[in-house]
Amino acid sequence: AFSARQSEKSELKVQERAKVIQLLDDMRHHRQEKNWMVFKYTSEQYGKRDELACEATGAGGLEKAKAYFGDNDVKFGVVEVVVKGDKYNPVKYILITWIGPSVSAGLHKARSAGHRPQLVAFIKKHGVGISAEYQADSLADLDYENIAQKVMQRRQEVATTVTAERSDMSRSHAVSGDTKTSGLVVSTTVDGPLRELYGRTKEWVLMAYAGRDELTFVEAGSTGLDAIKKFFDPSSIKFCMYALTYRPTGYVDDQTKFILISLVGENAPPLQKARSGGHRQTLIDYVGKFGAVHTQFQPESPEDIFTKNITSKFK
Repeated sequence: AFSARQSEKSELKVQERAKVIQLLDDMRHHRQEKNWMVFKYTSEQYGKRDELACEATGAGGLEKAKAYFGDNDVKFGVVEVVVKGDKYNPVKYILITWIGPSVSAGLHKARSAGHRPQLVAFIKKHGVGISAEYQADSLADLDYENIAQKVMQRRQEVATTVTAERSDMSRSHAVSGDTKTSGLVVSTTVDGPLRELYGRTKEWVLMAYAGRDELTFVEAGSTGLDAIKKFFDPSSIKFCMYALTYRPTGYVDDQTKFILISLVGENAPPLQKARSGGHRQTLIDYVGKFGAVHTQFQPESPEDIFTKNITSKFK
């Protein structure tokens, strides 16, 4: 079970870890329109007070999740919302901490406060970025307007039915790259291939400079790392998003991680190398509209591009 040490006395575990990871992946990729999960403590018995399990997941957003929050419960919820005022990255995930009004003060409340950051770290590690955390005093406080203020730190209009808004406010609804920080513009030619990558119909998407500060789509494929090696040019710089499916030690199921591979040629112009370093985060932010970027990898040569070198980034 997952363990992230918060203190010597309160170390969180997640029951059926592999199953929960898969459910998080389902929610991130909108499989079966899942857009919420609720976690509950498995037991108050000794040895089980620090263990969470997924109680339920499904479609219907916040209103469906709220049905699992009772007056005597201490639970956590993850809910997807769509912020209409954010055209760059409208899809947000919120962690809700629920402590029912009939829960007495004591160790259970204290433990949940310690477990919350550990649960956030676990969720983020497996691809669902938490944009904000919210704790309501009552079910009446659990509404989209209150959550929107927490997400954006100002009042926003938020979709009240997430699934109904998905068609016109999807992850692909953003404008091209953020030019405020690095000057990079990402061509929308990459959008379709990135959707295919995160939809698992492509294994990699290659991008290259079309100008000093513009990246454009080059090629996409499903032929593995060997195909990517041929694009490593010692005189140029390219970026490749790669979907790596492998089975980590101790897991019973395969996991898919999305990696940004920077192909920086040894003989590329020094100024271009310097600019590409600043462009990388802007590219990650752009790709984030379509799904998580779990890690980065920069090989020194084509010979460095193989699975073991990439999986070592997750240890």
